[in-house]
Amino acid sequence: AKDKCQKALKISENNNDMIYRPHIYHSLGKIHLNLKKNNKSIEYLDKSIELFKKMNTVKMIPRVLYSKGEYLYKNNNYDEAIKIFNNVLLENKSAKEYDLNIKILKMMLIIYKNQKDDKSYLVINNKLNKELEKSIKDKDKIFSDINLNALEYLSKENDFKLSRENELKIKFDIESKKRKLTTEALLSFSEREFLKNIISKISSQNINNNKILKLC
Repeated sequence: AKDKCQKALKISENNNDMIYRPHIYHSLGKIHLNLKKNNKSIEYLDKSIELFKKMNTVKMIPRVLYSKGEYLYKNNNYDEAIKIFNNVLLENKSAKEYDLNIKILKMMLIIYKNQKDDKSYLVINNKLNKELEKSIKDKDKIFSDINLNALEYLSKENDFKLSRENELKIKFDIESKKRKLTTEALLSFSEREFLKNIISKISSQNINNNKILKLC
C-alpha cells in the first residue's frame, strides 16, 4: 500500500495535482502509523491537514485529525490525544459525521478507563449514547428517504405503465372501430353489388322465377 501511495504521490507532484494529494498524504500518514514510523506519520498527516484547509474541505479535516489523535493514543500520549479528539468533535459538528464521533468517543472511553478517570468516563459515555441515538435516527431517516424515493419511483413507473396501457387501449379501440367501419362499408358495398346484380338479371327478358330464387 505504501509503494502504491508513493507512486501516486509522484504522479500527483508531476502533474501539479492538488485534489488527490491531500488524500494520498492522509493514506501515507495512516500507513506509517501502522508501520510504527511515527515521525513520518505525523509529517504526512500535517501535510494532509494543511492542504485540506487550503481546499476548505470541511469533512476531511476531522478524519485526518482523528488519525493524528490515534497516533498520539498509540504512543500513550493520552492527554494530547484527548485534546485532539475534543478538537475533532468540534470540527465535526458542521459535518455531522456521527460514525466518526462514535469512533472518537469510544477511543476517549478507553483512555479514561486506563487513566481511571471515572467522572470523565461517565461524561463521555453519556455523549456516546447520545451520538449513537443520533446515528440511528440519521440512518433511519436515510432509509426512510430511500424508501420514499423508491415508492415514488414505483408509483411514477406504475402511472406510466397505466398511461401506456390506456394509450394502447385507446389505439386498440380506434383500430377496432376502423375495422368495424371497414367491414360495414364492405358489407354495404357487397349488398349494393348483389342487389344491382339481381336488378340486372330481373331486368333482362330471358329470366324466370326459379333462376331468381337460385341467384338469391
